[in-house]
Amino acid sequence: MAADRSDDQQWINEDTPIVELVGILYQDDEVLSEEAVRILRRIGDPALNHLVHLLGDDDPVQRTSAAWALGRIGLAGAVSALLERLGDERSDTRVNAAWALGEIGDPQALPDLCDAIRDPSSDVRQAAALALGRVGHPDGVGALCDALADPAWQVREVAAQGLGTIGDLDTIPDLEEALADEHSRVRRAAARALQQIEGRQDW
Repeated sequence: MAADRSDDQQWINEDTPIVELVGILYQDDEVLSEEAVRILRRIGDPALNHLVHLLGDDDPVQRTSAAWALGRIGLAGAVSALLERLGDERSDTRVNAAWALGEIGDPQALPDLCDAIRDPSSDVRQAAALALGRVGHPDGVGALCDALADPAWQVREVAAQGLGTIGDLDTIPDLEEALADEHSRVRRAAARALQQIEGRQDW
């Protein structure tokens, strides 16, 4: 098996067609997939332009896949195009766009992610909350605090996790209130977030 993997990596290089490299991102072979990520990053703008073009494709599967690939590669130049896809008619595309923006981590996405945390789809709201935590900017705190009251416990859990990552002392009362949440995973996330924040006070 190791020999086969080595042979695969030998034919993956910057001369490999971009469409083939993108396809490799979806394979189960993590080593091969990571190598494709590194090559696509080195290729830069041509890879970015290819995927951004797919973000505007009429086929929703292409749009959704392109958003995921851009997040996996982490190309900062994709932020504007991904922000547009937060308004996509398909919730799965909006989910992947929010996730990708979190992976890229550019603070310019914050206002749109804060809006996305009120999306009708709980999956999109969860992805937006996750992204706000990944970006880790204080401007996302208000939206994450609001998300602690979301109807979906998955959103509340991720919101608490994000607040712990950001570490704003002003969020302690909100997290303490979340300790009484009806769902145990939200309570645990709130407790861990409080430990993170209070631990920083001792530094």
